[in-house]
Amino acid sequence: FCTLLKPIMFRISSALRYVQHATCLQVHKVVDAIRSAQGAPTSLASEEERKSPSQRRWLLVDVRTLEEVHKYGSIPTALHIPLNMVKDILLPAASRGGFDDTAAIFKDTYGVDKPQPNDTTLIFFCQAGMRSAKAADIAESLGYETVYNFGGSFLEWQATYPEEVERVL
Repeated sequence: FCTLLKPIMFRISSALRYVQHATCLQVHKVVDAIRSAQGAPTSLASEEERKSPSQRRWLLVDVRTLEEVHKYGSIPTALHIPLNMVKDILLPAASRGGFDDTAAIFKDTYGVDKPQPNDTTLIFFCQAGMRSAKAADIAESLGYETVYNFGGSFLEWQATYPEEVERVL
């Protein structure tokens, strides 16, 4: 199921833009890097692989509906931000006139600092890959520099790592 990293081309208002595509194996490495940073056990084979994705802050974002997350579970360490809320939640402070009251709310809700466009790599996923591509486009339009779409999304994760589906109540 896992494939090599490859850019996916999208046509947006007469200009071509490349959105990076994350593979299942890469997402698994990020999950392990996040677990390692949280002091939790990981399943990566080598310390070198664990260090690689964690040079930069990484966030895995599930853009499915709350009902889908409750029904099917999620990828461990993922933050749940429904697609219809991505723009409002990720909007940087500079776009809010320099005042960002959402940073404290984000920290209280998700237990991590709000991502910033220049220091956070975002990987979006949904059930099958369409909504996550839209979320990646939104994040890029907000100025986030490193954005991935996990195109295989939750269905590929579930098929590849069925023992690593996190149930959400």
